[in-house]
Amino acid sequence: MFNLKKLRQTRLALGFKQSYISHLTGIPQSTISRIEKGERSPTIKEVSQIIQVLNIKPIDLIE
Repeated sequence: MFNLKKLRQTRLALGFKQSYISHLTGIPQSTISRIEKGERSPTIKEVSQIIQVLNIKPIDLIE
C-alpha cells in the first residue's frame, strides 16, 4: 500500500505548494489535499503524475 504521508513530506521538503503540484499535473488542489490526508485513494495515474513532479520513484511510497 502507498504511504501517502511520504507524498506530503516530500512535497514540503521541496518547498512545493499543493497549488503548484495541481498546476503541473492538472489534478485539482482539493483532490491533492484529500489524497495527502488519506480521505481519498489516488488513482495510479494520479500517483504517477505526482511522483513525476516530485522526482521520486514509486518504491519510495511503498510501506
